[in-house]
Amino acid sequence: YEDGEPVCNAWRYIVGRWHVFAGDGRMVRSEWFKDSTGLWYFMGKDGGMLAGQWLFRNGKSYYLTKDGHCAVNCYVRDERQIQPGICLYYWVNDLGEWEPRWDTTTPDLKKYKLADAEQA
Repeated sequence: YEDGEPVCNAWRYIVGRWHVFAGDGRMVRSEWFKDSTGLWYFMGKDGGMLAGQWLFRNGKSYYLTKDGHCAVNCYVRDERQIQPGICLYYWVNDLGEWEPRWDTTTPDLKKYKLADAEQA
């Protein structure tokens, strides 16, 4: 903080990116971080939160939403069209891991949510 005290258990917006500090004041870098609401985030090498992208880690692929949290139990829409008007939707499970066998061009969006979709 400005008064010289370390930032602990808190998020800070620094130079255009969100960073998180652990209870001991250490900036979390190159690892997962679970916030108080139970959402998981991945912090980059520089400590900045990764968002709106796929993350490949330990042989698994995860989608980090535009808000930065790991998408779970939902579809992730590929913006690239495989044919005019047809996109591929990737499935991520309850651990946030991509499961290619459930990818589809016709997801049941009444039953399953879509990552990064506007909330009504």
